[in-house]
Amino acid sequence: MEQQPQPLPPLLKRLAQIFILVAIVGLIDATYLSVQKFSGATIPCFVGGSCDIVTSSRFSEFFGIPISLFGALYYLTVVIFVSRFLDKRLKKLMIAAIVLASVGFLVSLLLLYVQAFVLHAYCLYCLLSAGTSTLLFILGMAILRQIKKY
Repeated sequence: MEQQPQPLPPLLKRLAQIFILVAIVGLIDATYLSVQKFSGATIPCFVGGSCDIVTSSRFSEFFGIPISLFGALYYLTVVIFVSRFLDKRLKKLMIAAIVLASVGFLVSLLLLYVQAFVLHAYCLYCLLSAGTSTLLFILGMAILRQIKKY
């Protein structure tokens, strides 16, 4: 008979659930940008953004692969890892998601730098992704504190 995993403390569980929701927002955003990039469609930008300048720049791809596709895979991996953590209580999966979120945050900082100081243009969808990565990093640090107690 398989032993049931120990229940999560309520705060840890709630933080992990919020982590997943934020990652899903990032996944939707990055997937939308990827679909638009592959279809060759113009990305509408509202409130004075410069989405086309950013998404058609040489910085929008890495080895010919859209950065947004890497983002979508990143967010999907985070969602899967945290979902499995909530289901099976495997700390290593939550820690792996936090490490990914930390890397995602650093990549977002780099891409923000490129938008601000190299391209002098901003993509609102890219800023949304940077915001979700930042939130995931902050939530990840809060979860790390809680997971040490678990």
